[in-house]
Amino acid sequence: KIKNLLTLFSCILLTPFILKSQETTVDFTTDKTSGCIPLVINFNNLSTNAQSYKWDFGNGNTSSLTSPSNVYMQEGVYNITLSVVSENYIDTLYATKH
Repeated sequence: KIKNLLTLFSCILLTPFILKSQETTVDFTTDKTSGCIPLVINFNNLSTNAQSYKWDFGNGNTSSLTSPSNVYMQEGVYNITLSVVSENYIDTLYATKH
């Protein structure tokens, strides 16, 4: 199960005296959560209002792609971290793949 643990809000100045709040969300899904080795997992990034992404797949592999794939070659539990940069803030989603 993947849970969004943190949502940040940023404000954007549109004109003097008018502020618009724009929500940044960090979320993703996977096409599978278990299987046989080697296991290829496709990640679907559902984040909004982000400018860049950093994935850490918990097995030494990383990616800056929006919606990457990763191959797991050993059994285990992996902590998968997606960090996004948006309007000078960083949102982070921590999830665990079993």
